[in-house]
Amino acid sequence: MIDVRPGFMAVLEKIASNGVRTIIVETANGFARDLIVQETGWKRLQADGITLIAADSPDHLLMTRQPLC
Repeated sequence: MIDVRPGFMAVLEKIASNGVRTIIVETANGFARDLIVQETGWKRLQADGITLIAADSPDHLLMTRQPLC
């Protein structure tokens, strides 16, 4: 799902070549409007050791989410 988004994949390629470890977006909604895409992208970044921060709510995306079940 997230891996077919050309912009997201371009960002990952750029990050891989320049050592960036933190991405700051204006809002979480600006990263991805669809919640499933947002979660999938966030988990992909985490797996790659990249921190995602939403400027309007800096702690929101930094919290570790616990499974519902």
